[in-house]
Amino acid sequence: MTDPHVLLAGSWRATGADTAEALAAVAHGIRERRPDTQVSSVVLGRGKDFAAALDSLGEGGPRPVLVADGPTQEVGRALAAAAEQGTRVVLEGGHPSHPDAGLGMLGALTGAELPHDHRIAHALPEALVEARRRVAGLDLLMAASTNRPLLGMASVLAVDPDLSARQDQDRAFTSALLAGFAAAAPARHLLALAGQDQDTHRVPARAAGSGAGGGVGAVVLALGGRLAPTGEVLRDLLDLDAKVSGADLVVVLEPRLDSPLLAEATLDTVSAVAAAHALPCVAVATSSSLSRHECAQWGLHGVLLTHDEGDDLRGLREAGVRLAHTWLPE
Repeated sequence: MTDPHVLLAGSWRATGADTAEALAAVAHGIRERRPDTQVSSVVLGRGKDFAAALDSLGEGGPRPVLVADGPTQEVGRALAAAAEQGTRVVLEGGHPSHPDAGLGMLGALTGAELPHDHRIAHALPEALVEARRRVAGLDLLMAASTNRPLLGMASVLAVDPDLSARQDQDRAFTSALLAGFAAAAPARHLLALAGQDQDTHRVPARAAGSGAGGGVGAVVLALGGRLAPTGEVLRDLLDLDAKVSGADLVVVLEPRLDSPLLAEATLDTVSAVAAAHALPCVAVATSSSLSRHECAQWGLHGVLLTHDEGDDLRGLREAGVRLAHTWLPE
């Protein structure tokens, strides 16, 4: 029998350990119980973990541009520099607490002063025309760490990250934004997704994930760029399917298996890759509210919870020992 092979992947945002340390701790525990085990680790997540994943590709890989919570001018400046220098970049953003609808990015990219009131209905189409000219030839790709649109009942402008209703909604402004995006025909035709009406696929700001980065996703689509879930972007760039090939077990690290956090996690990508290769997938977490049925829906064959909350690394090492004991063939 060949030595067992375990693939560890995911993100760790709990206190006391970062993702690289967490992956190493689980690997240490697995080898403590089964020294013959080959363990491979892949950082797979949003924010700084997304940046670390792209950095692992070396000089030949694209440069990450992370969309911070708040004004997005820095993203526009980064895109302008990338277009000028011919640099390949990938944007990444989630559901921020203070979205600016991507207008900061668009303003920095074009030099236009974009109003945050009803006048945006007329200013937005003009700014998008100029922005398309400035990024012509640039392969625009954004990793969406949220599935929420920019506009709509459940959009990033309508609900906070904790899913409570925003109290500062400006309905006149959002109506003007909708009119502005609708008037600006996207540079690349958007295909309607199953279950979406025609208005949804014609208007980038209503597309799934267009709220990523507080609206940067909508602007990327309006400029003719591509938008995909963060996990799927990393699956492709890191060639995750090739890394899974030959493994006996896939382990995904995700601290809290709870809603709404899982909606912005990469767990479903890892479990989908495992399923595609007919491999068991087990999650390591600090807490979980998932029932057995929900675990199955997420593609999980098991969940191991860390028991030492005072020492993340110790709990993760112990989880590795339990993984090897329970899930690896003797």
